[in-house]
Amino acid sequence: MNPYKKKYWLLSFVILMLVYGKSKAQGIDFMPAGTSWAQALQTARDSNKLIFVDVYTEWCGPCKTMDKEIFPLEAVGKKYNASFVNYKLDAEKGMGPALKSQYRVISYPTYLFVKSNGTLIYRTNSSMTAAAFLREADNALKEAKNPVTLVQLDSIYQSGNREKQFLYTYLKKRLQLKQDNVELLEYYAGILTAEEQTDTLNLQLIADNGHFLMRSLKLGKALDLLMQYGSKIGLSEEELSGIQSTAIDKTFSLAVQQKNKTLLQQVFKANQKNDDDFRNNNKALQAGYDFQTKNYPAYLRSATVCAKWLMHFSDATLDSMDKQVYDRVVPELRTTDMSAAEREYYIQSYKRTQSIQVIRGFEDICSKVIQSKPDKQALTNAAVWSKRMIYLLEKDTAYYQYVYPTALKTYAEVLYANHRTPEAIRFLEKAVVVTQDEKRKTACNELLNKWKQNKDNKTAIK
Repeated sequence: MNPYKKKYWLLSFVILMLVYGKSKAQGIDFMPAGTSWAQALQTARDSNKLIFVDVYTEWCGPCKTMDKEIFPLEAVGKKYNASFVNYKLDAEKGMGPALKSQYRVISYPTYLFVKSNGTLIYRTNSSMTAAAFLREADNALKEAKNPVTLVQLDSIYQSGNREKQFLYTYLKKRLQLKQDNVELLEYYAGILTAEEQTDTLNLQLIADNGHFLMRSLKLGKALDLLMQYGSKIGLSEEELSGIQSTAIDKTFSLAVQQKNKTLLQQVFKANQKNDDDFRNNNKALQAGYDFQTKNYPAYLRSATVCAKWLMHFSDATLDSMDKQVYDRVVPELRTTDMSAAEREYYIQSYKRTQSIQVIRGFEDICSKVIQSKPDKQALTNAAVWSKRMIYLLEKDTAYYQYVYPTALKTYAEVLYANHRTPEAIRFLEKAVVVTQDEKRKTACNELLNKWKQNKDNKTAIK
């Protein structure tokens, strides 16, 4: 090699490495994409550091904000690179779903601080300022030095300790790490004296577990105490109602997991106030329970009840209901402090709030019917319901632009299952045209090609 060329090449290489090194040092240096969780744990052991895990999804807006505005900052990089092994985890790919379940991740972004043995030490979530993000690093490092760990508290609990002060400490630690406290909290509430039931620390503990990002409160004694005495810790009726709704959702989830009809009846009783709600009424909950427990014959019956209820809302009734909501909300929006463009966007979003719930109800029912081993009558019914759905959508496709493509695909699938293949292909082609999401467009095209190759429709349900 020419000596001058060699010197030039070496100089270029040094400059490149300096630039690369500088750019890496300016922000958080995450482990390379594709690094396994086992490798991350080993690196943490070798370096004697905690692992900082950024749990994200591709569609999460706040995740993208942190990626763009906070993670690249020099002060943030300096702190996190010195203190942690930094690991990115897509919650929907690879090891993501398993680790998401293991560490009970329910919102994005979530930040986990984990020991090299996999023990969770600290966690936090959501987008935040750089100053707040740096404080969270300090909190995690402080917690790592805490002599009382969750593992130790777990051991004490498993040994049989049920003293109230210990249970309070144990619940607080589990709350901090967002562990599921439903049954433990219910037990704790049940052993409190009358005086302890109104203690503000105990009430706050229940309220914190009932937060929608925690979801560790079910219908029962703990919720009853909070509903009765929540005003002592400054909770408004609206806030208490929100906590109660979250508890209803949690109890429904438990009913499904345990196939527990007693819990389901508790949900029905607490949810009676929502009987006029298009999506969250007891009829819809019964259908949801039947489908999620895979009792498909029962689902086809309960879905029919729901769909018939939705069918009885005429065009005139829906228009009137849409107008009532619009007329109530819009005057308030006109007085809010926002730009004219933002205000107009929100005003337009309230044009058809009731109709869109009916449409979503139909779409949910019909998409599940074709997954539920339906007989001929169920498919015939689904064709009628989905036709009504498309009719309502096509009254204002601009307003329904985000719902329309999915609904067209569902209608096409119902038609195909009914052996109405030419119509099914036509509506699926329409879905391809109006779908803006590239992944959905690809999925529709793949299904379309499959249907066109199977002109005899031998796979349709007979």
